[in-house]
Amino acid sequence: MKIAVLGATGPSGLQVIEQAVQRGFEVTVCIRNPQKLPNLNGLQIAKVDIMNADELETAFQGKDAVISCLGTTPSLRKMTFYETSMQAIVEAMRRAKLTRLIVMTAWCTVSQPGNPKFIEYFLKPFIIGRNLDSMARMEDFLFNKAADINYTIVRPSGLTKEPLAEKIVIAVEGQFAPTGSRTPRANVAKFMLDCLQTNQYDRKAVAIGLEA
Repeated sequence: MKIAVLGATGPSGLQVIEQAVQRGFEVTVCIRNPQKLPNLNGLQIAKVDIMNADELETAFQGKDAVISCLGTTPSLRKMTFYETSMQAIVEAMRRAKLTRLIVMTAWCTVSQPGNPKFIEYFLKPFIIGRNLDSMARMEDFLFNKAADINYTIVRPSGLTKEPLAEKIVIAVEGQFAPTGSRTPRANVAKFMLDCLQTNQYDRKAVAIGLEA
Protein backbone atom coordinates (compact mmCIF):
# COMPACT_ATOMS: atom_id res chain seq x y z
CA MET A 1 0.00 0.00 0.00
CA LYS A 2 1.23 3.49 -0.86
CA ILE A 3 0.43 6.18 1.71
CA ALA A 4 1.22 9.85 2.24
CA VAL A 5 1.66 10.92 5.86
CA LEU A 6 1.32 14.45 7.23
CA GLY A 7 2.48 15.41 10.70
CA ALA A 8 5.17 12.73 10.57
CA THR A 9 7.64 14.52 12.85
CA GLY A 10 5.19 14.71 15.74
CA PRO A 11 5.12 11.87 18.29
CA SER A 12 1.97 10.31 16.82
CA GLY A 13 3.11 10.71 13.23
CA LEU A 14 6.43 9.08 14.04
CA GLN A 15 4.56 6.04 15.32
CA VAL A 16 2.53 5.92 12.10
CA ILE A 17 5.52 6.00 9.77
CA GLU A 18 7.51 3.50 11.82
CA GLN A 19 4.65 1.01 11.96
CA ALA A 20 3.74 1.58 8.30
CA VAL A 21 7.29 0.78 7.21
CA GLN A 22 7.23 -2.34 9.38
CA ARG A 23 4.07 -3.44 7.55
CA GLY A 24 5.82 -3.05 4.22
CA PHE A 25 3.91 0.05 3.13
CA GLU A 26 5.47 2.51 0.72
CA VAL A 27 5.50 5.67 2.82
CA THR A 28 5.84 9.22 1.55
CA VAL A 29 6.36 11.78 4.28
CA CYS A 30 4.97 15.22 3.42
CA ILE A 31 7.00 17.68 5.42
CA ARG A 32 8.25 21.25 5.41
CA ASN A 33 11.64 20.49 6.99
CA PRO A 34 13.05 17.01 6.16
CA GLN A 35 15.91 17.53 8.61
CA LYS A 36 13.46 16.91 11.45
CA LEU A 37 12.86 13.31 10.34
CA PRO A 38 14.57 10.40 12.11
CA ASN A 39 16.92 8.14 10.17
CA LEU A 40 14.41 5.54 9.06
CA ASN A 41 14.88 3.33 6.02
CA GLY A 42 12.06 2.95 3.54
CA LEU A 43 10.78 6.52 3.52
CA GLN A 44 10.22 8.79 0.57
CA ILE A 45 10.36 12.50 1.29
CA ALA A 46 8.16 15.20 -0.24
CA LYS A 47 9.09 18.70 0.87
CA VAL A 48 5.81 20.60 0.97
CA ASP A 49 3.93 23.46 2.54
CA ILE A 50 0.96 21.69 4.11
CA MET A 51 -1.25 24.69 3.34
CA ASN A 52 -0.37 24.57 -0.38
CA ALA A 53 -2.69 22.32 -2.38
CA ASP A 54 -0.45 22.47 -5.45
CA GLU A 55 2.52 21.04 -3.56
CA LEU A 56 0.38 18.47 -1.77
CA GLU A 57 -1.15 17.31 -5.05
CA THR A 58 2.28 16.39 -6.38
CA ALA A 59 3.07 14.44 -3.21
CA PHE A 60 -0.30 12.62 -3.33
CA GLN A 61 -0.03 11.40 -6.92
CA GLY A 62 -0.16 7.62 -7.15
CA LYS A 63 -0.97 7.06 -3.48
CA ASP A 64 -3.70 4.85 -2.06
CA ALA A 65 -4.43 6.91 1.06
CA VAL A 66 -3.51 9.95 3.14
CA ILE A 67 -2.96 9.82 6.89
CA SER A 68 -2.89 13.09 8.81
CA CYS A 69 -1.51 13.42 12.32
CA LEU A 70 -1.11 17.17 12.00
CA GLY A 71 -1.14 19.11 15.23
CA THR A 72 -0.14 22.47 16.60
CA THR A 73 0.79 24.04 19.93
CA PRO A 74 -2.14 24.79 22.25
CA SER A 75 -3.19 28.42 22.35
CA LEU A 76 -5.82 30.48 24.13
CA ARG A 77 -6.37 32.48 20.94
CA LYS A 78 -8.67 31.44 18.12
CA MET A 79 -6.90 29.32 15.52
CA THR A 80 -7.82 27.97 12.09
CA PHE A 81 -4.94 25.52 11.65
CA TYR A 82 -6.94 22.33 11.40
CA GLU A 83 -9.73 23.42 9.06
CA THR A 84 -7.38 25.43 6.83
CA SER A 85 -4.91 22.59 6.43
CA MET A 86 -7.72 20.12 5.76
CA GLN A 87 -9.16 22.29 3.02
CA ALA A 88 -5.78 22.19 1.26
CA ILE A 89 -5.46 18.43 1.83
CA VAL A 90 -8.90 17.68 0.39
CA GLU A 91 -8.35 19.94 -2.61
CA ALA A 92 -5.05 18.18 -3.33
CA MET A 93 -6.67 14.76 -2.93
CA ARG A 94 -9.37 15.67 -5.41
CA ARG A 95 -6.82 16.80 -7.97
CA ALA A 96 -4.80 13.61 -7.44
CA LYS A 97 -7.97 11.48 -7.71
CA LEU A 98 -7.40 10.11 -4.22
CA THR A 99 -10.27 9.46 -1.82
CA ARG A 100 -9.10 7.57 1.29
CA LEU A 101 -8.25 9.73 4.29
CA ILE A 102 -7.48 8.88 7.92
CA VAL A 103 -7.20 11.91 10.22
CA MET A 104 -6.58 12.22 13.93
CA THR A 105 -8.41 14.73 16.12
CA ALA A 106 -9.31 14.18 19.80
CA TRP A 107 -12.05 13.35 22.26
CA CYS A 108 -14.76 15.99 22.78
CA THR A 109 -14.22 18.30 19.85
CA VAL A 110 -17.87 19.29 20.35
CA SER A 111 -19.35 19.95 23.79
CA GLN A 112 -22.35 17.83 24.69
CA PRO A 113 -23.99 16.45 27.83
CA GLY A 114 -22.07 13.55 29.26
CA ASN A 115 -18.63 14.61 28.04
CA PRO A 116 -15.92 14.04 30.67
CA LYS A 117 -15.97 16.95 33.09
CA PHE A 118 -12.17 17.21 33.25
CA ILE A 119 -12.11 17.97 29.52
CA GLU A 120 -15.07 20.34 29.51
CA TYR A 121 -14.25 22.33 32.65
CA PHE A 122 -10.45 22.30 32.74
CA LEU A 123 -8.76 21.30 29.50
CA LYS A 124 -11.06 23.27 27.22
CA PRO A 125 -11.10 26.60 29.11
CA PHE A 126 -7.43 26.63 30.09
CA ILE A 127 -5.37 24.53 27.65
CA ILE A 128 -6.69 22.97 24.43
CA GLY A 129 -10.08 24.58 23.84
CA ARG A 130 -9.07 26.54 20.75
CA ASN A 131 -7.40 23.48 19.26
CA LEU A 132 -10.57 21.46 19.77
CA ASP A 133 -12.68 24.25 18.25
CA SER A 134 -10.51 24.20 15.12
CA MET A 135 -10.65 20.40 14.99
CA ALA A 136 -14.44 20.59 15.22
CA ARG A 137 -14.59 22.95 12.24
CA MET A 138 -12.32 20.59 10.33
CA GLU A 139 -14.59 17.68 11.12
CA ASP A 140 -17.62 19.71 10.07
CA PHE A 141 -15.90 20.47 6.76
CA LEU A 142 -15.44 16.75 6.12
CA PHE A 143 -19.01 15.94 7.18
CA ASN A 144 -20.65 18.60 5.03
CA LYS A 145 -18.31 19.57 2.20
CA ALA A 146 -16.31 16.44 1.42
CA ALA A 147 -18.88 13.83 0.42
CA ASP A 148 -16.44 12.55 -2.20
CA ILE A 149 -13.77 11.78 0.42
CA ASN A 150 -13.82 8.43 2.21
CA TYR A 151 -12.62 9.75 5.55
CA THR A 152 -12.21 8.18 8.95
CA ILE A 153 -11.85 10.63 11.82
CA VAL A 154 -10.03 9.05 14.75
CA ARG A 155 -10.65 10.74 18.11
CA PRO A 156 -8.23 9.33 20.70
CA SER A 157 -8.25 9.96 24.42
CA GLY A 158 -5.26 11.56 26.14
CA LEU A 159 -2.07 10.46 24.41
CA THR A 160 0.96 8.89 26.08
CA LYS A 161 4.44 7.83 25.01
CA GLU A 162 4.06 4.34 26.43
CA PRO A 163 4.83 1.35 24.18
CA LEU A 164 2.14 -0.51 22.31
CA ALA A 165 -0.31 -1.97 24.82
CA GLU A 166 -1.75 -5.44 24.37
CA LYS A 167 -5.20 -4.29 25.45
CA ILE A 168 -8.11 -4.05 23.01
CA VAL A 169 -8.81 -0.64 21.49
CA ILE A 170 -12.49 0.28 21.90
CA ALA A 171 -13.90 2.39 19.07
CA VAL A 172 -17.35 4.00 19.12
CA GLU A 173 -19.00 6.68 17.05
CA GLY A 174 -19.24 9.76 19.21
CA GLN A 175 -17.29 12.32 21.18
CA PHE A 176 -15.66 9.94 23.65
CA ALA A 177 -15.39 6.25 24.40
CA PRO A 178 -16.31 4.34 27.59
CA THR A 179 -12.66 3.52 28.23
CA GLY A 180 -9.64 4.70 30.14
CA SER A 181 -8.68 8.33 29.54
CA ARG A 182 -5.13 7.61 28.34
CA THR A 183 -4.01 5.80 25.17
CA PRO A 184 -0.47 5.12 23.92
CA ARG A 185 0.29 6.88 20.66
CA ALA A 186 1.51 3.53 19.38
CA ASN A 187 -1.98 2.07 19.74
CA VAL A 188 -3.54 5.06 18.01
CA ALA A 189 -1.12 4.68 15.11
CA LYS A 190 -1.90 0.98 14.84
CA PHE A 191 -5.63 1.69 14.81
CA MET A 192 -5.24 4.31 12.08
CA LEU A 193 -3.24 1.93 9.90
CA ASP A 194 -5.72 -0.88 10.58
CA CYS A 195 -8.50 1.40 9.29
CA LEU A 196 -6.89 1.24 5.86
CA GLN A 197 -7.61 -2.48 5.71
CA THR A 198 -11.29 -2.44 6.65
CA ASN A 199 -14.39 -0.52 5.61
CA GLN A 200 -15.87 -0.70 9.12
CA TYR A 201 -15.05 2.93 9.87
CA ASP A 202 -15.55 4.46 6.44
CA ARG A 203 -17.06 7.96 6.63
CA LYS A 204 -17.27 7.80 10.41
CA ALA A 205 -15.87 9.76 13.35
CA VAL A 206 -14.88 7.30 16.06
CA ALA A 207 -13.64 7.95 19.57
CA ILE A 208 -11.10 5.41 20.74
CA GLY A 209 -9.43 4.31 23.94
CA LEU A 210 -8.04 1.22 25.60
CA GLU A 211 -10.32 -1.23 27.34
CA ALA A 212 -10.33 -0.70 31.09
